[in-house]
Amino acid sequence: MFSWELRDGIAVITFDHPPVNALDLEVLKAIRHTLDSVDAAEPRAAILTGTGSVFSAGADLVRVLDGDGDEIREAILYLGRAFRSIFTFPRPLVAAVNGHAIAGGAVIACACDHRVAADGDARIGLAELRVGVPFPADALEIVRNATGRHFEEVVLFGRNYGVQEALQRGLVDEIVAADQVIPTALRRAEKLAAIPPAVYRLNKQAMRGPVIERIESYRETNDAEAARLWASEEVRASIKAFLDSL
Repeated sequence: MFSWELRDGIAVITFDHPPVNALDLEVLKAIRHTLDSVDAAEPRAAILTGTGSVFSAGADLVRVLDGDGDEIREAILYLGRAFRSIFTFPRPLVAAVNGHAIAGGAVIACACDHRVAADGDARIGLAELRVGVPFPADALEIVRNATGRHFEEVVLFGRNYGVQEALQRGLVDEIVAADQVIPTALRRAEKLAAIPPAVYRLNKQAMRGPVIERIESYRETNDAEAARLWASEEVRASIKAFLDSL
């Protein structure tokens, strides 16, 4: 699911879970494990990218339809943990958004310190409410942190934007030619890695701290209700209708 290598001290993490890098329970557990392994190797910085034309298409909705309430509650728990492990990774972490980043895939990009997107026809957006599923608290606050004044539009309308529109709304930070996504992400990671590691870590913690406080202020009640709704017949019917429309 995830592999990584060091390039001149920069860890390049590749998400490879065909066909669309969907976020199932095994993937969500692997995200945290992979980042812990990368951090233990003490790279100067890291970049996170996908494979082919997809960065990540978000939650595996077919697995959701097949799962029972206990499985869905576990998935919501690990979904929040996975997003937070990316958001609080103590080293510079750059997203090399190689293609489509939908729903949870867009949240993963937003959780990184800087986002480089490939020019082209990729779509980037938060489709959850259009599908009819609620957000865990971690996802909402991570997206709020990235999109600022565009937050409510991005969440409530659930549009999948073209890369230029995604740039205007803070979902990505810059757009480059597709063959320059990894080289550019490496250069941005190098730039951030030039900051003394202890200084970077301290300031990142300070910048992320208010976001984590907001999450903790309502996460328990929100995520319990989100898990209940994900498992409800109403939401399952909405998911099925969305999948049937594709």
